[in-house]
Amino acid sequence: MSQSGAASCGAPCQRQRLVATAILLLLIAGTSPVVAHHVPLPLDRALGRIDHIGGVCVAALHQMLLPVHWSLHVLLVGGLGSAVAERIRAWRRLRRALAPLAILPPASGDPIVRAAVLAGLDPARLRVVRGLPNPVFTAGFVSPLVYVAEELAPRLSESELVAVLAHESVHVSRRDPLRLSLLRGLSLAFFWIPLVRRLAEDFADDAELVADDFAARQAGQLRVAAALVSLSSWQGGDVDREPLVAFRSTPLVARRVQRLLGEGCMAPSHVTRRAVMAAAITLGAVWGIGLLMAHPMPSDHGRGVVHCAHPTSLPFGHLFCKARHTAAEPCPHASGRAAGLLAGR
Repeated sequence: MSQSGAASCGAPCQRQRLVATAILLLLIAGTSPVVAHHVPLPLDRALGRIDHIGGVCVAALHQMLLPVHWSLHVLLVGGLGSAVAERIRAWRRLRRALAPLAILPPASGDPIVRAAVLAGLDPARLRVVRGLPNPVFTAGFVSPLVYVAEELAPRLSESELVAVLAHESVHVSRRDPLRLSLLRGLSLAFFWIPLVRRLAEDFADDAELVADDFAARQAGQLRVAAALVSLSSWQGGDVDREPLVAFRSTPLVARRVQRLLGEGCMAPSHVTRRAVMAAAITLGAVWGIGLLMAHPMPSDHGRGVVHCAHPTSLPFGHLFCKARHTAAEPCPHASGRAAGLLAGR
């Protein structure tokens, strides 16, 4: 409990945020082998001394997995492109939804201005909107603004209005619209790793909990909980809600109210063991294929790269090449042999 009586995330939530951040960074960095081998590194020389993994020919495996490697390039480029396009579409949908509405800075002496001052929110960040279908939300990347329905002030007490605006002030100061938009973009870019989407959902939930904590310190936990209950049943405006930052009566809202009343701390994580295992398997495959692609292939002078010193055989047929050779007649592309044989042709 905080001094105001509000449930606070505290150290456990801070640790969860750090763990989630570390996992997300590892997931992003984990795709680097897809492209890193295109950059000359000392690793290439070290891998060049490895000709076999057990009885498996590395050069043949390199050629066999080459189509898979290029498919990973397609996934990365396609995911990034779709993420950028979707974020642009979301921004345009928001602008179209707000365009027909009357948006004005709050007038001096307006109850919303008084509540904003008490909440620690700069009134210059406020925009009062007539007919707004959602009661209040924060939007904007560089300079976030808080959009408040004109009908909100008459429906809430001043203390509840202070609680609502204190909550939104945290989103403004933390630039949550930008942070969460980037996270949603990452989840779209790495759609083939569902764990990224689940982590983005956890960060979005966590942003609400942090804002609730601050609002509880400003206005008290009971008033924040009462405001959440009032806003969850909001009905107003004829404009389509979908493009706007939604505030609906969701399981998260119920858990936030319970948490403010001291019945719990964290909302359950969206991350599951299955998602973690799938991400680990996917990243293991990415790293394995990336290292194989970084393995230098023997060059047949004048004819480019071949899968090994047996250019006439298919890669699959030479995958277990050690079984076809003896100590008296070793594999021709073993260390030191392939270069001599290829150069002597």
